[in-house]
Amino acid sequence: MSKWLLILICVCVILALFAKAIGEEVPSVLVSVEGWESSSWGDYPNHEGHERRKLLFRMNTGKIRYAIQYSYCADKSHAPNVATPEGYIGMPEPRWENFYGNGFLYIVVNGIDIGLTKPFAIRKLEDGERGSVQIIWQHFAQIQGFCLQNSVSENCRGLFGCIQRHFDGFCEPYGFR
Repeated sequence: MSKWLLILICVCVILALFAKAIGEEVPSVLVSVEGWESSSWGDYPNHEGHERRKLLFRMNTGKIRYAIQYSYCADKSHAPNVATPEGYIGMPEPRWENFYGNGFLYIVVNGIDIGLTKPFAIRKLEDGERGSVQIIWQHFAQIQGFCLQNSVSENCRGLFGCIQRHFDGFCEPYGFR
C-alpha cells in the first residue's frame, strides 16, 4: 500500500468522524409547565361538585414524553387544607393505561401527608441535558421539596424523584396506603 493511499484513507476517516460529530445534536429534555385548569371532581364521595384544580407539566426527550399532573380539591369545605379523593401526583403520559393519570402518589414526611397543604411553589428548574420540575410544600414552618427529573444520559433514562434536603419520608402508590 502506498504512503499516499494510507494518508488519503486517514484523511477520509478523520473527515467522516468530524462530519458525524458536527451533525450530532446534544440530547436534551424540554420541560413545559401548563397553566392551572379547573374542573369538577364529579361524583367522588365527599367531593361531589367540588372544584378540582390541576397543573400539568411535561418532560420531552424527543424519544418519549412524560407528563406529571398535580391536582387537589379546592373546595372551601376542606379549608385551611386541601384534599383529594386520590393521590395528588399522577402520570398521564407516556400512556394513561400504564401510569395512572389522576393521582397515585402520596408523599409522607415524618408521618404527615404533606399533600394536604397547597404547594408553596411549583416551578420548572431546568431544561437541557436534564429536565426537572420542583414542587415545594411549606408545612409547620419547614419547607420540604420533591423534585421530578428526567435525564437523557445513558445512566438514567427514566423519571425519578430526588429529595432536596434530608428528612424521614417516603412516597407510595395509592393502592399501598
